[in-house]
Amino acid sequence: MKCFYHPQLDAVGTCAQCHKMACRHCIEDIGGSLLCMSCLSIRQHQAELEEQSIEQVAIQRTRNRIRWGSWIVGIFRDSFRRQKP
Repeated sequence: MKCFYHPQLDAVGTCAQCHKMACRHCIEDIGGSLLCMSCLSIRQHQAELEEQSIEQVAIQRTRNRIRWGSWIVGIFRDSFRRQKP
């Protein structure tokens, strides 16, 4: 069989994701699974998006904590102001 991406080269394996045959230049062993460069690129892009999503969640949580902290400080500040004669 020949490589899907390089028809002049013999294939050395089949991509576990898309099942295309690929040569040694176009396939990579990732955790025991063979992935072609196209599928590997897609997987890396998905991982980057997940990482960005995790970062966005962390940023939102930090913003919420700041809001709650500001709200609590405001309540205490107002209550102390009212207590003064």
